[in-house]
This record gives sequence, structure tokens and C-alpha cells, in this order.
Amino acid sequence: DVIMIFNVDFWNIDFVRAALARLEGRDLVVGSKIMKGARDQRPLVRRLITRVFNRFLRIGFGFQGTDTHGIKAFRRHPFVEILARCITDRSIFDTELVLRAERAGLRIIEIPVHVRELRQPSYWSLVKRAPETFWNLVKLYRATGSGRALELAKLLADHAVDGWFTADGRYDRQRFGTHTHSTTC
Repeated sequence: DVIMIFNVDFWNIDFVRAALARLEGRDLVVGSKIMKGARDQRPLVRRLITRVFNRFLRIGFGFQGTDTHGIKAFRRHPFVEILARCITDRSIFDTELVLRAERAGLRIIEIPVHVRELRQPSYWSLVKRAPETFWNLVKLYRATGSGRALELAKLLADHAVDGWFTADGRYDRQRFGTHTHSTTC
């Protein structure tokens, strides 16, 4: 059995075809927005968030890939145990799934994907999700015992709020411009 995960506003038939072909001999195919060959047409602030978050995962959790959020295809059987151990939900679930698969030694491949935003931006929703993301990272840290992850999560949250938003919490349109938005992290 093959399971595919798509965000509500991001699916791609080309990924489905490529992932099904590449699952032969592998357990997980991750669609990467930032690896060579990918086309990331999201706004600058979204691309920065993805890169900073993935850097955090490499430093704090030892992540070896380029992306954890977005579309994925995997074989059900090797993931039954991993899914039963997952403790996060919503925005960090994708990350936990990939990190646990990597740590379990599953065979993972990333393939480049094309991403563009489909909805109007809601940067306030990013600010509102920051505490949930932070606490999910804390839970993940506690469950996996991942080195400096807790300290880095706080640092990441502080920099995201200080660097991308005005003092009153509004998105700085003069600095980053206007654009459309999706839920892909």
C-alpha cells in the first residue's frame, strides 16, 4: 500500500507519477522545494522561513535532507510503527514523520517539486502558529532527545517575529512586498 500526503492547496500529478516510480526500492519520497531542480515561486518571506526552519532541523535534530514539509509518498508497512510513535500534529507532523523515518534508517529519496502560492498571504497566521510550532518542537525534542533543539526553537521563534514583522506584529509589506500564500511551510 502507498500513502500520499498533500497539503490542502498543493498537489501535483507530476509528483504522484515520479514518486510512484521512485518508491521502487525505497520507503519514502519527499517533494523538496529547495533542492537543485526545484522551482520555488513562493514569496521571499516563505522561502526564508523554509530555509531557516530546515537549517534549524539540521543543527538541532541532525536532519540530513533538504525539506520536511509538503508532499510525500510512502509505503504503509514500514511506517506503521513510526506513525504510532508520532506525538505532534498539524504543522509539525510532517517534520516528525520525516525525522523519525530518517532515524529509523528507512530508505528516503527527495525529488524536486514546483511550488507556487495559491491564496492571499496571511502572515498573521504565521505569527499565531509560532507558539504551537514552538511547543510541538519542544515535545519532539523531549521525545527524541535531540541536542540543542529546544534552545534553537526559541531562537528561531524570536528571530522570526523580530525580523519579519513590525513592532506591532504586522507583516512588513514595504520590506517583503505583497504576494499570494499557501499552507506549505
